[in-house]
Amino acid sequence: LRIQREGRDEVPLRDEWAFVQSYLDLERLRLEDRLRVTFDAGHETLDCCVPSFALQTLVENSIHHAIAPRAAGGRLAVTARQIDDRLIVRVEDDGPGGAAPPQGGNHGMGLRLLRERLAALYGGRARLDLETSPDGVAAVLDLPARPLPEDA
Repeated sequence: LRIQREGRDEVPLRDEWAFVQSYLDLERLRLEDRLRVTFDAGHETLDCCVPSFALQTLVENSIHHAIAPRAAGGRLAVTARQIDDRLIVRVEDDGPGGAAPPQGGNHGMGLRLLRERLAALYGGRARLDLETSPDGVAAVLDLPARPLPEDA
């Protein structure tokens, strides 16, 4: 609510992760021990700006498409690293990586909207890539690494 009230397009990664943890708490009520999550972020990344709700979108996508549908659940790993002047945030699940996406409906809408936001906020300086393998899917967010401006 604060983000919407203040009209902020970006938040520090630490704030976005705190929001995602609240979402994960709700999902754990539903999925119980079927949801296994790890978060590994370099300390320097936590003050870097990310688009608000970007990480939440990627985490929700993994849970909805890869973890919740499986009886055994699955693993979700979130990592963040700063490499030179870039922030690389990776959301990886162990779902059926080689599977074709379902047809119809709103499949891919969240990722498409996130890509549009990245283009609006950063022009060509940010991107979202999907990497598939037999071991799962990874969404990789590549952004300029910079702290939130002091006046924000």
